[in-house]
Amino acid sequence: MFKTGLEKYLNISLSDIQWIRASLPCRNGVNSITHSKTDLSEDASYKDAMELWHSLNSSVANDVSSQQNWDLINITRIIENLHFESEVEQNFYKGLWEPESGAWLNVLLDNNSFKIGIRLRLGLN
Repeated sequence: MFKTGLEKYLNISLSDIQWIRASLPCRNGVNSITHSKTDLSEDASYKDAMELWHSLNSSVANDVSSQQNWDLINITRIIENLHFESEVEQNFYKGLWEPESGAWLNVLLDNNSFKIGIRLRLGLN
């Protein structure tokens, strides 16, 4: 749902690596378009949710009431499994880890400038 909305907004099609980049929080080197939670259904039962969680991740949050702890486990798994198609992609991603890389989000932008900024941050044409 989020991916489709972002693709429609930016008028582009996101590759898997571009979508992963878009879905990780800024503190992890990219835009915070969506949260890094797994795609659990709103009405999923706790048992079903935990089965899905264990199929994706090897550990459970120490403090189960803190979303940040769950996110950290999931983000770590996603980052560890990133594979880049080229050295350019890898260097682009490393550059996103710089503290200043999200500074442009603190500026008020018109709609078109914002779209261009998002496309540049995700490495889109």
